Amino acid sequence: MHADWQTQLKNYVDSIDKLEQFIELSEEERTALETLETTWGTTPYFASLMDRHDPHCPIRRQVIPSMNETRNTFGMQDYLVWKENRATEEKRPDCIARQYRDRIAFTVTQVCGIYCRHCFRKELVVDKELKLSFEVEEGLTWIAEHPEIRDVLITGGDPFLLSDAQLDYLISKLREIPHIEMIRFGTRLPVVLPQRITPGLLQVLGGFHRVPIWINTQVNHPKEITEHTARAVYDLLSHGINVGNQALLRLLLRTCAGDRSFSHSGREGCRTDPGCPARTHHRAGPADVCDRHQYRQNSLNAGLLHSRQNGDRVHFAQSSWAGDENPEDPGIIPTGFYQTTDALKT
Repeated sequence: MHADWQTQLKNYVDSIDKLEQFIELSEEERTALETLETTWGTTPYFASLMDRHDPHCPIRRQVIPSMNETRNTFGMQDYLVWKENRATEEKRPDCIARQYRDRIAFTVTQVCGIYCRHCFRKELVVDKELKLSFEVEEGLTWIAEHPEIRDVLITGGDPFLLSDAQLDYLISKLREIPHIEMIRFGTRLPVVLPQRITPGLLQVLGGFHRVPIWINTQVNHPKEITEHTARAVYDLLSHGINVGNQALLRLLLRTCAGDRSFSHSGREGCRTDPGCPARTHHRAGPADVCDRHQYRQNSLNAGLLHSRQNGDRVHFAQSSWAGDENPEDPGIIPTGFYQTTDALKT
């Protein structure tokens, strides 16, 4: 495997000079990198998956900023404040985001293994426009004081960039809270830094417990499913850790073929998913985040591709298509399900 995970982070690709070791920049890409004031970067491992000559490469488009990010066609201002119900009367620590009555997102870091250009938390993680304080102890205390909370999603940034000891502490403290029934992690490291799935991390996450660990990662294109990623996911599953994949359907539509037809590449991407043992449980759009319209796709095309993908898969590997496009409802609901307008859903 491409060096250990800490060496990968020491050689993080976050400058034009480093990036040009992997690709030949187009004029548009160079202009964006030199002009935009935004956080970007990824690991050398993930950068090595880029097509050296094709600016439409789906890996490049997830990593490299675009001048399209200066345009706001569909997005709403202060999206994350709305999305995470931060402008309500309920008093919560900054690290607690609450969209549902019984589930919360627990933000523990702002650092990422890749600063995805389509990130719906871009105001916080990528553009740094939203300034919040992440005090883990405050979050743990708040969770313990709210017995209605049963499901905690540990997120960021990417929580798997914390040390094994820090992750062990978080999991242990959450499992001490009697009303917690499930702990989830949102992480792209099995995809962008599979070296992080070490024996030490597997020991922290694995094993039987009545409060299980679930991991959601994000594979958007078949190029990302390397032997390293497949092995990392297999190792997690082998240690009793549930792993799911949530693919950004609209990004898949845009990046699979660049400006060309999406049908063939989208279907091939779908067929490749089962080669990695993480099941894609849903595909979703990037929501109404400002400046991310280049990753949007109309619902007709998105639904068409999703149907074609599931049509080529055995039922064990089929996914749902979820969206959060109702401005009165900040939750993510599989299409076809009834949507409520309550901010905190039961």
